[in-house]
Amino acid sequence: MKTTKITSISELRSERSRLNLKLQVLDEEIRDNYTSLKISLHPGNIVKSLFNSRLDDTSSSPVSDRVSTVGGSVLNFLISGILMKKSGIIKRLVASSVIQKFAPFLIKQGVPLISSFISKMREKSHKKHQSQAFYDSTTAYDFNSK
Repeated sequence: MKTTKITSISELRSERSRLNLKLQVLDEEIRDNYTSLKISLHPGNIVKSLFNSRLDDTSSSPVSDRVSTVGGSVLNFLISGILMKKSGIIKRLVASSVIQKFAPFLIKQGVPLISSFISKMREKSHKKHQSQAFYDSTTAYDFNSK
């Protein structure tokens, strides 16, 4: 950065005012960036952004192995631990091994279907909530003007 030599007091004042204005602009940018970062780091916004990005990318990227493993473990807990709670140990072990074997496949096949279903439902709800005028503004004016 090349600096210019200031030769008079008026140049010094104008340079000082220019630098103060630049400082104010930069401070405002920092505040805006901090506010947007603070908003984006709310847990609800993080989940929403991950969910929306997942809905957008379902056709291009498959479900990761980690997601299918965790989903399989949750499914195993739900079926073996809760639904088959009063069953014998052999039945629970067989169910657990079958779930562990087939759950990743089911989750990899089911997540794109579920996310496409959710996106379709979301589009339908947005269409329902669009505002529609129930009357023509000219007729309302005619009734009110009398």
